Amino acid sequence: MKYPLVMLGLFAFISTSAAQSVADLATHYSGKIEWHADSGTLRFASSGRIDFARPDYRASIWEIPIEVKRVLVAEGVRVEAAFTSFHSLDIEGESSTRSEIFGTASPALLHDAKLDDGAGCVPYSAVYAVGKGVVVNIRQLRSINPIGFHFTGKDGAVMHLDHIEAIDDRGGVHNHSDGISAGPGTTVSNAYFSTGDDVIKIYNDITVTDTTIRMIRNAVPIQFGWGSYGNNATGILKNIRIIGDSGRNKDFPIINAQAGVYRKTVEIDGLEVDNPQATLFRFNNPDAQLDINLSNALIKVGRYGDHTTALGKRLICGSEDARNRYDCRQL
Repeated sequence: MKYPLVMLGLFAFISTSAAQSVADLATHYSGKIEWHADSGTLRFASSGRIDFARPDYRASIWEIPIEVKRVLVAEGVRVEAAFTSFHSLDIEGESSTRSEIFGTASPALLHDAKLDDGAGCVPYSAVYAVGKGVVVNIRQLRSINPIGFHFTGKDGAVMHLDHIEAIDDRGGVHNHSDGISAGPGTTVSNAYFSTGDDVIKIYNDITVTDTTIRMIRNAVPIQFGWGSYGNNATGILKNIRIIGDSGRNKDFPIINAQAGVYRKTVEIDGLEVDNPQATLFRFNNPDAQLDINLSNALIKVGRYGDHTTALGKRLICGSEDARNRYDCRQL
């Protein structure tokens, strides 16, 4: 059943969630929404902006009430918002390229506000899920210029991304527009990332398939970590394409271990890398154990890497030879 906006006020009195009710959203969203209580579906039917008039850049965050089981963004609609959920649900678009969540046009909002540390950025993610046992499915959706990260699952929350796009068109630096970091068992498929910061974070077990990553300024396609967490995490990737001619700092690493002591594994079956300015590896802690196996690969980069003294084994096309070009594609 679809309720017109004039009737949504009834739900303000029956919502048991501490989050903003459907009625609250109706009051604070400048576009049109449709609420289908029988299915628990909230549809953004026209473009608009969420503004709860809160400080510290939290005005656009909608804390989704538990009665909402599915959030749907109509085709051709841009919702200026960020979604937070403490329960499992689906967040979907009607078109992977024309159903959008938009954050901010500001090139460095959180950095300028001195909220650019990890704890400061995470709650500003375009989609932020919290809690062990929480599973959020995100399909056919484009995230553009989030205030913080694109997709974050905290405290064990799992995300499944399918046919999504994550884009930063502001320049990439100081935006913290990281791609995906979530609980063990998270999956990414049929995705496109063109965003700054760390795109695929190997902080927990994650599977990524059929995905393209464009390296813009400050982008790192695969990040092991910035601290000693996520020990024994494994990234299983298949059919990955990495393109572009930019990246982070001067060496533009493809796979980076910024800091921390841990044992982590990445296996990629089907890898194409074409960035003539890039470095394949950059590892900053010789005590970290990094096991990497890249097979069925075509790799063209500028350098293998000047900072690669970590424990573990690196196999590329079955070889431990350090080169800047490899070709073992299975045609």
